[in-house]
Amino acid sequence: QLRLSPHNQCAYWKKFHREMTPSEKRRIFIFETRLMTYLQKIIYLDFGTLKSNNQRTVISEVVKRLPISLTLSVFPTIVTTYLCLVLGCLMAGHHNRWIDKCLSLLLLCLYALPVFVLAPFLKQYLGLKNVLGIDLPISGFRSASGIYNELSSFGRLKDILWHCILPLICVSYGTLAGQSRITRTAVLDVIKQDYILSARSRGISTYSLYVKHIMKNAGITIVTSLAHSLGIILGGSLI
Repeated sequence: QLRLSPHNQCAYWKKFHREMTPSEKRRIFIFETRLMTYLQKIIYLDFGTLKSNNQRTVISEVVKRLPISLTLSVFPTIVTTYLCLVLGCLMAGHHNRWIDKCLSLLLLCLYALPVFVLAPFLKQYLGLKNVLGIDLPISGFRSASGIYNELSSFGRLKDILWHCILPLICVSYGTLAGQSRITRTAVLDVIKQDYILSARSRGISTYSLYVKHIMKNAGITIVTSLAHSLGIILGGSLI
């Protein structure tokens, strides 16, 4: 650090820090920023280390937990897809009847219920207090190693699914409520078409009508909305 007069400081700055050219300014503005440095690290999957332990990288911790995250994301999507088709067709088939109104009210309540309210409730009453008489586990992805290693392949699968019941409920109930309403609307739009009335007049059974005609045409809207909900389920599995 030099103790210079203001005039000498200005001369010193001009001498050692020349004016940058426009190309240099553009290069610094684009490539020498925190955002660009962060994006470059993302390309190489370098997300840094944990704050609590500098010896453990973020990517290694993510990979370690990836099987659990995928289980709590893919499996609820499959279950939600099947259930929303059933509930949506049931509500559309009984349009404006008591079944439609009761299910719509129930799904609306579920959609408005936050996961941070339902999760402690399920943990307290279904896990700890065992209200239903079913001993549901409230932690862990599987049983202890001594028990888990002695099980058969089918037994291990059952053990994992048993531990995932409460998390799966918390992850999928909101998406189920929303997707069921979307399915109901999509099915109602298809039912009103002329070719559906023509198929009914030919005496096609209700099951064949829904499977071969209605769901095939309503599936475009349903699949599109389900693809969007996968990201929501993946993010919601964290809590």
